[in-house]
Amino acid sequence: MAPLDPEDERAFWEAVTACLRELHHLPPDRAEGIVLAYRKRLETLSSAAREMVYHNEPLNLACDLAGKQLNIDDFAKRYEEILAKVSP
Repeated sequence: MAPLDPEDERAFWEAVTACLRELHHLPPDRAEGIVLAYRKRLETLSSAAREMVYHNEPLNLACDLAGKQLNIDDFAKRYEEILAKVSP
């Protein structure tokens, strides 16, 4: 697998954080802390395993990190807005 473009990587994590804040209603510092802790855990994995994370939708990862699955149909418009805002 080719390395992920740094801008795409930044956008992915910004989208995950924004989903935690805006769709799961977590305070910004808590959302950022959850994402930072998860990214630190990823550092212990092989590069191939780390790259697999980026095959997820940011919303799905945010749901996993929040411990609460959301129905995409209920949040599709807002999720698309988040992706547009963070896209490189």
